[in-house]
Amino acid sequence: MKISIIKNTKSYLPEAYAYQQYLNNLGHKVDITEFQSLDHNTDLIIDFMGLRTKPYKSKTFRYIHEYSSSSVPPFVDAKNFLKKKLNFKPSGRIFLNHKTFKAFNFKDNLPYIYREMGCDKEFFINPNTANKFQYDLVYSGSISNRTGLVECIIKLLRLNFKILLIGKISKEISKLFDIYSEIDIAGYIDRKYLPDLYKQARAGLNYMPNIYPYKFQTSTKTLEYCASNIGVVSSQYYWSKKFSFERNSNFLWLENLNDKKQF
Repeated sequence: MKISIIKNTKSYLPEAYAYQQYLNNLGHKVDITEFQSLDHNTDLIIDFMGLRTKPYKSKTFRYIHEYSSSSVPPFVDAKNFLKKKLNFKPSGRIFLNHKTFKAFNFKDNLPYIYREMGCDKEFFINPNTANKFQYDLVYSGSISNRTGLVECIIKLLRLNFKILLIGKISKEISKLFDIYSEIDIAGYIDRKYLPDLYKQARAGLNYMPNIYPYKFQTSTKTLEYCASNIGVVSSQYYWSKKFSFERNSNFLWLENLNDKKQF
């Protein structure tokens, strides 16, 4: 079967590549593409949804809507309502978890499944056992659109943490870090290089505002940090506290971090 996965350019969406690898191993031919570049002869489309009122006309029409998150602020409920009412009906749906499913509350009895996050096996390979680190912290992920993150990073720099930033960053935000010598900005990095970069740091930074829907979303970067056998410094919110408690972990909470000696 020929399968097309629609991915936008604004998000990393590691799950798209996980789907591709899994389905390729089952003998399917899978490509990751943008909507305007879809192959007319594709058999099945997996679409990471925003607002999609009309389907792409494929030769054999089977279409799965993927909801990896609820809509984000502002106007969360209004956005969810519009997507529920205006998005065309697919063959089935995939949701990150039950809370994401409830956020949209579809009542058309179409088949659906839940799909939690995981991380690539490469993150588990060759942990840094020499305990020689170039950085105190690594942060990987969205930088420009996360309220409070820049302020958090600046606080850590003032505490003399040496930090590696990985992810797309605007020129305006990048300039805010120009006065600090203890930060390196790698920008966007292909996923295959992330495991080696993570191992250069003693710990990974996970920052998420404790607001809906972010607080219920699985932190992929935290899974990757743990798999890489490095520590975790995190803000406290619903998912991070639940994840840490269930695994008897010992995260260092940002809210309690006021001196580098604590690290």
